[in-house]
Amino acid sequence: MKGAHPLPKVSETRKDAVRNDILEAAGRVFKRKGYEAASMKDIVAESGRSFGGVYLYYANKEQLFLELIGRVYREMNESAEGGEGTAPWEAVGRFLRDQLARAADADNGLAPVLYEYLIVGRKEERRMKLIGERHDAVFGAIERLLRSGAEAGTFRPTIPVEAIALTVMSFLDGMFFESIVSGPERIRLDDQFRVLSDMLRSVLMPGEASAVTEEGNPE
Repeated sequence: MKGAHPLPKVSETRKDAVRNDILEAAGRVFKRKGYEAASMKDIVAESGRSFGGVYLYYANKEQLFLELIGRVYREMNESAEGGEGTAPWEAVGRFLRDQLARAADADNGLAPVLYEYLIVGRKEERRMKLIGERHDAVFGAIERLLRSGAEAGTFRPTIPVEAIALTVMSFLDGMFFESIVSGPERIRLDDQFRVLSDMLRSVLMPGEASAVTEEGNPE
């Protein structure tokens, strides 16, 4: 149209910043209200932006939620990566400490919302897909962590690595859930992680000394 001015271009950096702001707002809403009770209207209001400004980046609350959960999975994968020069058991200890911290604060994060999302919609095909992706992401991160130690010759697993990884995954699921429902103090979360650490060491490095530090946390 004659005389019309072209819309200013928005840099990718700026777009990423806007997306992050909207995601942060959505995270606060989900933590406060849960998944089912939250609405795009709530998220728009929390973000301080217009409806158009939010819908330009995200079509619905599920898209927002899945991107937030994707961040959690990526962080778990990063936690499970030992990094160059990191000894295998040191990498396991770091992973366990990270999960202990997350489990202790689970009630304040997205974990309750994720359980709600998965359980309420477990019969829906799209959520079943997420359940499978979640399993693969969490299991894959743990299995890679353990297998790398076995390939390096540090770990001498007495049972298949796959079975150990599944056990760790089930333990973490249970501890996150119980921490949310009962609180970390009541379930003695620190002690349970110490038990997990010692159990892992006994099946990964049979005959080695206890994996518990004087402070009572996995090392």
